[in-house]
Amino acid sequence: ENPYALPGAKIEVTADHFRLFTDDAFLKRLMDDKRNAEPLSSIICFLSWGCLDLTDFYQKVIKTGINDAEFEQIPTWFKVLGPFVAIEDSLQEERINFLFTACLHILDKFKKYPKFTRGLITQVFDVYEKNPMVKQWMDANRAAWTWVEKWLDMRGYRIPGLNAGKTMTPGTSSATYFRQTPSASASMKHNNQ
Repeated sequence: ENPYALPGAKIEVTADHFRLFTDDAFLKRLMDDKRNAEPLSSIICFLSWGCLDLTDFYQKVIKTGINDAEFEQIPTWFKVLGPFVAIEDSLQEERINFLFTACLHILDKFKKYPKFTRGLITQVFDVYEKNPMVKQWMDANRAAWTWVEKWLDMRGYRIPGLNAGKTMTPGTSSATYFRQTPSASASMKHNNQ
């Protein structure tokens, strides 16, 4: 049974009503009001769970929404993206691969716009911190986003999670980014003594 189904009596949805939730223009209008993001996310997760066609449709809508967003709208789109990539079904890897590859392309495309780029990087790494599958994908595809670290460093930006443990590598002028872990902290203390 679909884990996103609401408890209680089932209701019948007409084809016309269902069509609204597969109309990208309607969905984009809903997303213009950030208050709609979380309820819409629940509906999208319910409809996408185990369904390749709707997963494909919604991941394209989310990608286009992020691409077309102004910088202040990015967090609203990630209120949908985060739960969408967290759906634990056979399509989860597809969602993560599609959307995070798309986010990296969008970042590259708009990197000359600092507010947009910083906002998107912040949201990507917020999901990275919260979702182990996304973290695994991002870590495995690190070569695709190493330029992001340089972009941030050149502008003096700090993103929680990405460079919480930024340090200068001894004997070099390059910055190293890593997640602070007990073993990393102990290693740094040992190296600094």
